[in-house]
This record gives sequence, C-alpha cells and structure tokens, in this order.
Amino acid sequence: MILTGQSMRAGTFTVGDFSLYVFLLSGIGELTMFTGMLVARYRQIGVSVERMGRLMEGRGRWMNC
Repeated sequence: MILTGQSMRAGTFTVGDFSLYVFLLSGIGELTMFTGMLVARYRQIGVSVERMGRLMEGRGRWMNC
C-alpha cells in the first residue's frame, strides 16, 4: 500500500498497476479472513477440550453410584 501511494503521488501508477493492486488486495483480504477463522476455531477447540476434560473427570463419580 505504501508503494502504491508513492507511485500515485509520483504519477507513475498505471491502469495495469491498479488492476494488479485490486487483484492482490482481494487475495490478501481472503487470507486475512481465513487466518482469523482459523484462530477462532482453534480457540473454540481449546474450550471444547477443556469442557470435555471436566466432564470426563466427573464421569467416574457417576459410574460408581
């Protein structure tokens, strides 16, 4: 983005540069979204595993009744 701004200011930014910039910008946006979703799922799995562990700890008490 910094290089794009410098090219626009210098007047050397062409239509081809703009189309390449827009194309790559969408890919970066998708990568950022995917990374965010991956981190969210990882945290959800951590919570699920912790809850399952707590349930499994209490299982022995219920089985012996």
